[in-house]
Amino acid sequence: MQYIDYLPKTCAETGNLKPYLVKSFKKGRVLEFRFDDAGYEDYIRRLDLDSRLVYGEEYGVLGTDGYIYSLTPTGAVRGKKYPPGLPAKVVKRQANALPKCVSDLKYKNRMLAAYASGGTCIVKNGPGLFGFARCVYVVPKENVVIPFRFKKAKKANRPLVVYFAGAGTIGHDNFRPMAEFLATARGAAVLRRDCNVLLAQSLWCTAKTQAAWHETFVQNTTSLLRRLIAASAADKSRVYVYGTSFGGECVWNMVCNVPALLAGAVEAMGTYCGYKPFCKETFEPVKHLPIWMAHAADDVVVPIDSDDRFYEMLQSLGAPVRYTRRETGGHKMFYSFYHREPWLDWLFARHRQLSSF
Repeated sequence: MQYIDYLPKTCAETGNLKPYLVKSFKKGRVLEFRFDDAGYEDYIRRLDLDSRLVYGEEYGVLGTDGYIYSLTPTGAVRGKKYPPGLPAKVVKRQANALPKCVSDLKYKNRMLAAYASGGTCIVKNGPGLFGFARCVYVVPKENVVIPFRFKKAKKANRPLVVYFAGAGTIGHDNFRPMAEFLATARGAAVLRRDCNVLLAQSLWCTAKTQAAWHETFVQNTTSLLRRLIAASAADKSRVYVYGTSFGGECVWNMVCNVPALLAGAVEAMGTYCGYKPFCKETFEPVKHLPIWMAHAADDVVVPIDSDDRFYEMLQSLGAPVRYTRRETGGHKMFYSFYHREPWLDWLFARHRQLSSF
């Protein structure tokens, strides 16, 4: 049997995967690659998946037998049967993603060219909206540019909240994360508590791997967060993070990398995509951090498997973790979670010891 993988056209993918290239779509913007069990190890090596899958990154392909397969270090695992129209939808999604990646890369290069001489800096680059300053964080050494919005609390020593938005907000318009925060993630209720709020926006992936994309974005957002904590005179004992879908994935990266910085975390509909292995050593530093998770078992956009495993591991370590796990609701279950569960009161009641900051 063969496996089918659709990818946007890039120089790296074309060169590395050329032996498996079958055809192209959308005027060459999307390429179809096919491999079988005999070429399985070679294909994941050429795509640099062998190192990524070890750390729990999920990577799906379509089988010629009509089923979705998840690639693992030891072989493909068969999942659900996919509808006949899915391949065309995947091609369309990949074709739409390519120009966005190109546009974001040009934007990043413009920002780096304009501000690189000043070293790492925060640049205000437009009018504020709803009290949120419009800024860009430029980190020349890391080749990173992060558009962000920040709202400073009216008083000193107030909490600071980080919200990571979903994949639909990726880009450089410096607006969509704020729109999602206010429209679907109960942002208005957050703002009524007079707190500092950071809304960072990820550019479309230009990193070699999915894990590298997440790690780079979250690590540099954490660096920005530390600057803003000092600049806003925020309460260091009440730094909170929450996020949805892609943003939920970013929450896990921050939780796994800097748990001592946070007083509490809420993760909805996400998975983990980073460099740390799934083991007790990874979760030992996390076990003191209060976490509230939310996911639906019938989510076909972001499978629930990762959250189930994380919950079981955290529970086994005695962590103060809560899990709103529903059988139905799909990927949009987060909306009812945000509007029906008391997660906001729970989150703002969390404090941490400052000695670990």
